[in-house]
Amino acid sequence: MAETQLRVMAPADVSAGLRLCRQSRWNQRAADWEQFLRSTPDGVLVAERDGRVIGSVATIRYGRSLAWVAMVLVDPAERGRGVGTALLHRGLEAVADVPTVGLDATSQGQPLYERLGFVVETHFTRMERGAGGPAPGGAQPGSAAASHAVRSAVQSDRDTVVALDLRATGVPRVAMLDWLCSSAPDAAYVCDKPPEGFLLGRRGHACEQIGPVVAIEQACARALVERWLADHPDQRVLIDVADAQPGWRDALERLGFTTQRTFARMYRGVSPPPADASLVYASIGPEFG
Repeated sequence: MAETQLRVMAPADVSAGLRLCRQSRWNQRAADWEQFLRSTPDGVLVAERDGRVIGSVATIRYGRSLAWVAMVLVDPAERGRGVGTALLHRGLEAVADVPTVGLDATSQGQPLYERLGFVVETHFTRMERGAGGPAPGGAQPGSAAASHAVRSAVQSDRDTVVALDLRATGVPRVAMLDWLCSSAPDAAYVCDKPPEGFLLGRRGHACEQIGPVVAIEQACARALVERWLADHPDQRVLIDVADAQPGWRDALERLGFTTQRTFARMYRGVSPPPADASLVYASIGPEFG
């Protein structure tokens, strides 16, 4: 058997990355891989054997204090041979200068990450809503969306969104937020009277993805989700919700969401930057944190 080579991913490898996603039934599109390559060109790696890409790992940096690890994928025919572990080690080497490294782990992957020094801080639950679910209030008079003045985001909201996200996460994610807003402007909403909040989204291969959702209080977060659902009634959608928010999953279940699986948010290194996690109602997703 030929030796496996690890190398930096090139734009020409995006199709191979998508093949790995489809083999694992993941929801990413070419645009997601391209965002990794734009953000951290040297931090996206593939494993190759006999000219064929058989695995991947991606990293992204949020300022100087936090790096994110994701997209650890291995061709099903190559699993159990150490390819994923080798990729993960190389990905961690690529961000060794960053004091804190984070990731969202599935239950299957969590033991490996624990052996590498990652510690669970909190959990997120992936919830799914099929197309044509129960109609939310949307922007109708008396609905949560109407009472919280939910509207489509515009360019002049950028500074407010960036500031609220920094407060919620403790790290600068300006380029990521700009990409989300520009790639799916019809999935970007704000609450523009107290309590403040915003929701961004993106396209997926099999369904849409809501996230992040950041808000001062849960009623605002629900209003934002209601508005998205009202504007996209025929879309299947995923949302990765913060388990630390009391009653939040129950609220989404009333909107027609069902639980799919749980992710453990884990960190290695020094404690994550100070942040107000009470503002986070949904992550971008395990790819981007």
